[in-house]
Amino acid sequence: MKNWPLWKDRLESPNIEGGLRLKGEYKSVENILISYVTVVRNNEKTLRRTIESVQQQSYKNIEHIVIDGNSTDRTLNIIKEYEDVIDYFASEPDLGLYDALNKAIELTRGHLILVLNSDDWLSKDSALYAANNFLKNKPQFIAGTAKVLVNDGKDIIYWKPQHVTKTSYFTVANLNHNAVYASKEAYELSGPYDISYKIAADTKWVLKCYDKGIYFQYTEEVLINFSLGGVSSDIYWHVEECKRIIKERFPFLKGDEVVALNYSYYQWREGFKYPLIGFNSKDEINKLLVKYEDRIDFISAIDLNNDFFTDYIERVDNDKESVEHVVECNFKEFVKKILFRYPVVYNSIKKLYNSLRR
Repeated sequence: MKNWPLWKDRLESPNIEGGLRLKGEYKSVENILISYVTVVRNNEKTLRRTIESVQQQSYKNIEHIVIDGNSTDRTLNIIKEYEDVIDYFASEPDLGLYDALNKAIELTRGHLILVLNSDDWLSKDSALYAANNFLKNKPQFIAGTAKVLVNDGKDIIYWKPQHVTKTSYFTVANLNHNAVYASKEAYELSGPYDISYKIAADTKWVLKCYDKGIYFQYTEEVLINFSLGGVSSDIYWHVEECKRIIKERFPFLKGDEVVALNYSYYQWREGFKYPLIGFNSKDEINKLLVKYEDRIDFISAIDLNNDFFTDYIERVDNDKESVEHVVECNFKEFVKKILFRYPVVYNSIKKLYNSLRR
């Protein structure tokens, strides 16, 4: 997408639009302005909680942009109920979740931007933390902690961000995209979300930010909340898109080499099995290190001392049993097994579910 972002105040010709901007009211950018963007389609159940969590922020110089994808339930009616507090909303068809996000990001005016899903809600002091941090440290990317409610709120997981490194292309960047405040400069440097992806465009975007040298900060401060639903899906699609990310970053790799890297480093293998019989990860990785010794960017991304790699590799290499090429796993059971270790996959599968609803 060329010349993105354009930083504009309204969409060109939406079916429906409204909000404070259409009344000539704009939030001040003389002080730190925090922008929230919500894209939604047919989510009348939780949208109200999301909107109200923005309005209840202890820090008040904030704006909220809501883009609806032509909902057929009461979603648009709920948005209109808040048109006196939402800065801008519009409703029109889109090409999926990430297309809608690209539209919404361009409409922000704030120093920092957070993507707020329509079934998540902010911690009360989320904007205050972001504004104070930006004023003091000028980070381009703040990765915060998400509070995850499980079993109807009976159990709580604090999903803390893991540091993004070059090896994250293989292990997958384990942070919550919806607990990230990114500056306008970060989006200008990284470019838009890749709309050809269904569930992992945010992972690709995070890694692009890292490659561009964007200044990352990590915090255990709880910035957002979300609760687990009962979505069932197939992790296979997440695996496929993560392999594609590797291939696009290191295009010289062959297909079987991408599979070997994904198989060796991918963090959520407890939920499914691969059809690689007699595969030895250490041997395969060493072969790649020798073959591509002149590819400095690739060699520096291979971390044989990676904690996950060393902890898991022996079990994987000793697994000789015959397995199917694709093994579907019920999401609820998958969550029970691995969420407490790797909750990032929940967001990916939730995005796939939301994209299928569009």
